[in-house]
Amino acid sequence: MIDWKQVDPRNFEKFVYHAIGRVGFKNRKWFGRGGSDKGRDVCATWYENLPFGLAYEKKWIFQCKRWKRVPTNLQIYEEITKAIEHEADHWVMVIPLDPPSNLIDYISNLEKKLQREGIKLGIIPLAQIEEILHTYPELRNILIEGNCFLQAKNAEKCKKKYIGLPAQDLRFQTGGRGRLDRGESVPQSIALSRKGQDVGVVNQAIH
Repeated sequence: MIDWKQVDPRNFEKFVYHAIGRVGFKNRKWFGRGGSDKGRDVCATWYENLPFGLAYEKKWIFQCKRWKRVPTNLQIYEEITKAIEHEADHWVMVIPLDPPSNLIDYISNLEKKLQREGIKLGIIPLAQIEEILHTYPELRNILIEGNCFLQAKNAEKCKKKYIGLPAQDLRFQTGGRGRLDRGESVPQSIALSRKGQDVGVVNQAIH
């Protein structure tokens, strides 16, 4: 369970930056880390392929808000109006809260009023953030530590410690390589196999 009160806002933005990359967004830019994002913490492009070799792209803005309570309509409106100047096709607020129905209705109605600007509005609430973390568990460490890598001091010792099987019967799934060297950076989520069968995933810190 993530203690959202302890998550650094910059780590939250970085988490979103990496998460959208996992699902296929391109040309990602993280403006929030510079301090003045002007209503666009993270920007990215989504490409849609069409028949006959045709395609089109859409510009997305992700505004990452680690608010402790549900935002007011005025706060939402101010965030969206700042983003409009960037001429995006989609604006999405990412917030580790589950918004009430009246806020969802407000954003839907506001989208209709902004029809002339041609921008679509949406929310990624806590429930969807939890789904992302379940699908990509290695991203959890970004929220906590600010990076998605841990240090493995001894791969053989690590395999024995977490799985409880003879080290020679296990191997790391390391992108085609059969071993890890001392001090090498590895993803937090490490799959192991025994005789070709998956036996588990290590999500704990590695020592």
